[in-house]
Amino acid sequence: MAMMDFMLDDQVLSGAGFGGVFVYLLAYALLQAGVVRGSSYFYAGMNIAAASLVLVGLTVDFNPSAALIQVSFIAISLFGMARLAIDSRSIRFTEEERRLLDDAFPDMPPRLARRLLNAGAWLEMQRGERLTEQGAPVRTLFWISSGEALVNAGGALVRMGPGGLVGEMRVLTAGPATATVELIAPSRLFLIPGATLQRMTRRDADFRIALETGMTRDIGRKLVEANARLAAAR
Repeated sequence: MAMMDFMLDDQVLSGAGFGGVFVYLLAYALLQAGVVRGSSYFYAGMNIAAASLVLVGLTVDFNPSAALIQVSFIAISLFGMARLAIDSRSIRFTEEERRLLDDAFPDMPPRLARRLLNAGAWLEMQRGERLTEQGAPVRTLFWISSGEALVNAGGALVRMGPGGLVGEMRVLTAGPATATVELIAPSRLFLIPGATLQRMTRRDADFRIALETGMTRDIGRKLVEANARLAAAR
């Protein structure tokens, strides 16, 4: 009976080691697929979990070299998490910048958010100025801080107040705008050229994921609002 219990314990420990290998592979696959960011708590946490499981598995047949590698992975991951925490605390945003991030990019890490904001500009624009024109290439991404715009999509008119992105559907490809967006009141906006965004997304996969996540979220929100308006009009 004792021998059987011993064998079962070994099987459990070996299973933990194989589980660690699986978590390692899963983390790497998610990283390559662009689902997780390399500089994120989640990815570092997965590496810590994987290394810990493999260490447990090594108790069955201990290998000093393999154990050293796992301990190193844990130490490096903990260092990375500490660095992220320090960076997050040291980066500051104005109230207006924080409103933009909370509205459009709530999940963007502070380090990447600061890069986005530094690459763009805040601008006062007057009534009658067009942000996009239906059928024309979208060259700039906008976020309305204050003021109001009128969205004209094939004759369907919708007012757009502060908050929300303009140009997010096509700015990364410079594709044709799906609607004309014209300011109908003096407005303050944040803007960033599409060419700048394209360059930044090519150079930094983490930034691309964070940016596209925010823009997809904004598109989804607009679709929900549009469906609600259609339902109310029936």
